[in-house]
This record gives sequence, structure tokens and C-alpha cells, in this order.
Amino acid sequence: MSNLTQVTLTNGIPTSGTGNVSTIDNLISVGLPISSGLPTGANTIGNVSITSGSVTISSGLPTGANTVGNFNFGTSGVEKWIAGSGQGLSWGSAFSTEINSLANNYAVQSSVVISNGTALDTYMDVSISIGSITTIAGAPYLGLYIYPLNQDGSTYGDGRFSSAAAGPPLTIYYVGQISLIPSVTQAQTGSFSNILLPPGSFVLVLYNLAGATLASSSNVIKYRTYNRSMR
Repeated sequence: MSNLTQVTLTNGIPTSGTGNVSTIDNLISVGLPISSGLPTGANTIGNVSITSGSVTISSGLPTGANTVGNFNFGTSGVEKWIAGSGQGLSWGSAFSTEINSLANNYAVQSSVVISNGTALDTYMDVSISIGSITTIAGAPYLGLYIYPLNQDGSTYGDGRFSSAAAGPPLTIYYVGQISLIPSVTQAQTGSFSNILLPPGSFVLVLYNLAGATLASSSNVIKYRTYNRSMR
């Protein structure tokens, strides 16, 4: 890279040069050191703002340092789960007592409002355990639905299940279902994973098709939130 006399940057990216380097591609392939972290005429590389530190550009990507200013490039490029900014990875209540004694073929909206307007978490898990009941033969299940807050600021989803009512809810709000063991008398458990969350506030709706009224107590439904990040 001898006798390099000038490099032109457009939006912080080398686009031309003069001297003995025949092409800018050759310049990038051998690495362009930025000793101060601030290339002449620009303070960005693509969409990454450079405020301090030093970095080497190889094939157009920073390789000489893991960080430029406050931006972390990492080393392994491994995608990992991280705790959500709202509920996070600790389990919190998703329903209160409204699911107790919920009749078969009825659905009810949770009294617990989950606010995701600030945290903007992406995913949620829901864990369900119900008190002992006698399920029907066939395919008994509990269905889960997400009802987002509407523009009126007071109604969730279609507004049908603010109190228990015959279901099921509309499929546009459907998340999934937990299959129950048929023809037994016992408490049962199950979980939903990687539920995609809407921004803003929402509530969950539970639909009971166990073939029996849910127990009057010992029914617990909890949730946690998380996101994905490159590390």
C-alpha cells in the first residue's frame, strides 16, 4: 500500500483512491487503518457512527477492534437470547382469579394488562398449570389468544370476553393450544414458547375446552419476555 496519496470516502466508506493502489478494492482487501477512529471527511462507516478508538477495515468490515465508540461488533457473531426489558426472564402473573371455575367452552380475558409500549420486547413464554379436573375423552385442550389494545384506548381485541362468555375467540387472535391428557382426573401443566408480541398494551384470553369446568383454585398462568441479540 505504498505511495497512497489520497482516499475519498462517501458516507464514511472508501470509494476511490490515488497513488500506487490500483483499485479501492485492493485498498480494502489489505485493510485501511483508521488510527484516530475518525476518517477524513466523515464520521460514519455505513450506519455505524465512529466516535473514538481505532479500527481496521477489511473487506469493508471492521476487524481490527471489537468496538468503535459505543458500538460492539463482537467476535463470534453468535445469536443469543437476552432478557426482556419489560417482565424479563422472571415469571410474572398473566391471569388473576378470573380463570377459576371457568366453564367448558367458555373464554375469559385476563385482568392483567401487559404493557409493551416502552419495553418493546419481542417474544414471550406462557406457562400454565391448572388444578385437578376430570377431562373428557378425545382431544381436550386450553387455547390461548392475544388481544391487543385498540385505538379507543379501552377495548382489547373484539371486546367479547371482558367477562367469561361462550367461545371460542376469533382465530385472528389465536396463539396456540395446550393439549390436555384425556379421560383423567388430575392437575395438568403445559407451556407456550416464542410467542411473537405486539407493541403496546395487550391482554391474554384463555379458552377452556377441557370438557369440564376448571377448578375453583390452584390455577396459575405466568409469562416471561425476552429478545434476540447478536453477541
